[in-house]
Amino acid sequence: MSGRSLKIWLIVSLVVFLGCFGTKQISDNERKGEKEHKGSYACAACCIDGAFYPTLEKWVKKTYEVEYVDPITHAGLDGTMAEKTDISTIRNFKYNIGVSVNGHKSKVLVIAGHENCIGAPGDKNKHLAFLRQCKKVAEDFNFKGVKIVLVWINRHKEVQIVPEK
Repeated sequence: MSGRSLKIWLIVSLVVFLGCFGTKQISDNERKGEKEHKGSYACAACCIDGAFYPTLEKWVKKTYEVEYVDPITHAGLDGTMAEKTDISTIRNFKYNIGVSVNGHKSKVLVIAGHENCIGAPGDKNKHLAFLRQCKKVAEDFNFKGVKIVLVWINRHKEVQIVPEK
């Protein structure tokens, strides 16, 4: 094969390859190494107990008509946040809410407590008090336009909105 024939063959091969496999347009965000996030988001802060999170996620998606729910978890989250005993956890909580609100444009933050919590032992009334205190902590973060909702999940995995007191 002559040099000219080889060049023609390479060009034709490249055109056929690109025609079969196409090319991908790269967005500005991808060039910067950022992912593009499409769809609507909410944020759910709760205990790490995996038995309750799927129930919470399903409820948040249905109630607030969102496609995705960003989870923020910590063992006994409501108790830890309410008692303000672990400053690094509070900072982490604020940071993660910020990522959800600023990055994913979440407009709802659901803070949940659940029955039989190992991370923050206590009866329902104790957890309701924890949740109300958590709301005050989250409000102090001053995320504008974010609705904060408190919920209690019982052992039957029923989600109940916690009324304001």
